[in-house]
Amino acid sequence: MKKLITIGILIIILASCKNEVKKEPLVSSFNLKKDFKELTHKITELDTVIVWMDLSLCTSMGTEVLTLTRKNDSILIEQKYKEGLNVDLEYKHGKNIKVSIHDTLWKFNAFLKRNENKITTDTTKYGRLQIYHNNSKIHFITEKLGESGKFISDYCKTMTGLNMDNPLYFNKTVITE
Repeated sequence: MKKLITIGILIIILASCKNEVKKEPLVSSFNLKKDFKELTHKITELDTVIVWMDLSLCTSMGTEVLTLTRKNDSILIEQKYKEGLNVDLEYKHGKNIKVSIHDTLWKFNAFLKRNENKITTDTTKYGRLQIYHNNSKIHFITEKLGESGKFISDYCKTMTGLNMDNPLYFNKTVITE
């Protein structure tokens, strides 16, 4: 009887032992500085990309923050914005938007390609558009009022393909000859 109990205990102990398999941590292949022109196609489900845009010009003040993540074949975009002359304003939550990676209305990648010449590596310069991913960041700068106006106008036109209801995009069109 003692042998049966001993054998039973050994079987229970052996059955409860697990072979632990070490899992390699998942790592994204997305590299912001190399892949930014194809941002919406290249981010993976492991990535979170933050886009911060200063929409202030002359007497108008506003900022927008987009948080981009990927889920299957879609980009999930959380919008927050603030507008007004008070610097202590809280961010308002805009729409949470889901866009297919095959979407043709929101041309954000084309906007980034068009403005690639505005990227600076000088971290002391203020970026009107800043994109963050992990410890990497890209700053797009504008030097003069006219250039800033055109850049903001281009951004707002691009963003209306995503969300026509955001009040920050109205009256931000610059007429150029």
